[in-house]
Amino acid sequence: MIAPTNAPRFSIGEAVRFGWGVTRRNFGFFVVMVIVTTIVDGIPGKIQVATQKSAPLISILAGLLGGAIGLVTSIGWTKILLRFVDGEQPTHADLYAHHRLLFKYFLVSLLTMLAIAAGFVLFIIPGFLAMMRYSMSAFLVVDRGLGPIEAMRKSAEITRGARWQLFVAGFALLGVMILGFMALAIGVLWAFPTVMVAGAFIYRRLSPREPGAGAGVPAAVLPGGPKEWWTTPR
Repeated sequence: MIAPTNAPRFSIGEAVRFGWGVTRRNFGFFVVMVIVTTIVDGIPGKIQVATQKSAPLISILAGLLGGAIGLVTSIGWTKILLRFVDGEQPTHADLYAHHRLLFKYFLVSLLTMLAIAAGFVLFIIPGFLAMMRYSMSAFLVVDRGLGPIEAMRKSAEITRGARWQLFVAGFALLGVMILGFMALAIGVLWAFPTVMVAGAFIYRRLSPREPGAGAGVPAAVLPGGPKEWWTTPR
């Protein structure tokens, strides 16, 4: 059921506090994630550069492989973030355990990018509207296994009445990242997972987990849940 357009759909402050709490409790987990993804995603790029002149075909294949690995990594990150939001404990194996979604994820990413680009070509405001409208499409592919078109339609539905909030949230999360960069490397290591988890939290507020979909959703993820659940030990 879609909330009235004047109803608050999520709290930006709550999302950031939750992201910070998850990062604080799982900082080592996220550090390992960053190291693993940097190494795995970086290997094809190194091969691509090293063979660019001596073996162009291998260089092209390495570039394509790198793109595919990057998409699988994005899927894994999204799945892990959602598991944290849903009160579960993910493992590093989740990073590369959902490669079957690669084609759907690639298509929804491409279609979303094209829709946003078309909006900016028409005028700047339609571009931002498209960005907010389809901002949850990739989450819906990973979370519910929807097809690209269905995910975009569902994203447009669940973001209705919350697009201004999403626009403001984007700037707020960008501010958190800027603060992290100002604190140099260690700050980024804290800010990046905080922002990523906060984004997943916002998605779950807009798209509560369906009944019977595994572990129960923490009460605060649902409308009307307690306001200080991030302080509850797990």
